[in-house]
Amino acid sequence: MKQESGFISDPKAHSMDTIIGHAGAKRYLSNAVALQRLPHALIIHGPAGIGKTSLAYALAKLINCPAGAPPHCSCTVCRKLRNGTSMDFLFIEPKTPSGQLTLSGWKPGKDDPDGLQYYRFVDTAPLENRRKVLVFRHAERMNASLANYLLKLIEEPPSYLVIVLLVSRYADVLPTVRSRCAPVALLPLPKEEMEQFAFLASPNLDPNLRQTLVLLSEGRPGRYLAMQEEESHTQHHTVAEAMKLFHQHGFISLFRVAHLLATLSASDATDSVDRFRSTLDLLLAWVRDAALHQVMDKDLFMQHCVYRDVAEDLQSFSASSDLESLIKASRFICEAYDYAPRMTDRTYVLELLLTRLGRTMRAR
Repeated sequence: MKQESGFISDPKAHSMDTIIGHAGAKRYLSNAVALQRLPHALIIHGPAGIGKTSLAYALAKLINCPAGAPPHCSCTVCRKLRNGTSMDFLFIEPKTPSGQLTLSGWKPGKDDPDGLQYYRFVDTAPLENRRKVLVFRHAERMNASLANYLLKLIEEPPSYLVIVLLVSRYADVLPTVRSRCAPVALLPLPKEEMEQFAFLASPNLDPNLRQTLVLLSEGRPGRYLAMQEEESHTQHHTVAEAMKLFHQHGFISLFRVAHLLATLSASDATDSVDRFRSTLDLLLAWVRDAALHQVMDKDLFMQHCVYRDVAEDLQSFSASSDLESLIKASRFICEAYDYAPRMTDRTYVLELLLTRLGRTMRAR
């Protein structure tokens, strides 16, 4: 767990009081727990990196901590959740190459992978706490079999079980599942809260670089931390170089540019989808800046521009397209963002995306 000046970066270490922002969501959950009116199934939804996992751990502590889960609580409940050793908390996330959540482990029999018998967690009463908490990360990636199993569990849950679905794309969740869960929406942090978070996370970082990362993160604390670790201040230069190359040479450079962008997504991490989406975030910021260049005066543009250090190249790119084309290009990137979990060939996705982007660009 990384800490600077009291700052907490590990989601497992958070309580309600240590999470910056999301006041409405925290107030709703805190009041529901205090009044013993917490729904047995919740969907916490919002963009990737918004703080859904941190809120899920904070909620689990609030449900079971005898002291009310104050910041840095040292009770057994909070300590075990922080260390990942709680017997009454189960955190499920995609582990397959396809990035899907499957039914494996949820039914007894030969299909249990590596001895994972998740169904035992649901079928047994709490061993240490008052209630058990079951969390699904990327719940929108459930296959149909698991979604139908979960639907039955939500309809007839054990009295001791709280089910929490963490979702980046709310509309992708099965409608019958959505209708039986209480939604908790997390919105991007406003600029003031994001700057507060960034300062606490990296007080010694160059202010100009910190401001660039704040703009790139678009109000998502987790995205800020990921970019800081990934050295996105150098990665966004790679994106700028790639788009400059594509602007100068057009379709003849398509495969080279796609390969250059794909290298940013290469990772040994289990979930390569998040890494790929980080590349798309940087690409979307480039197109967004090009659009801002067409609608803002110079001073205002430089205040909001992410790629201000390569402003001349960006302005040249902007001049090659009209505003309508840039808006279309933004939509293409968002579409690629949506279907990224279903695609294993990231280079092909980028080639297809660049083909569509190229068609929107026209010489003036």
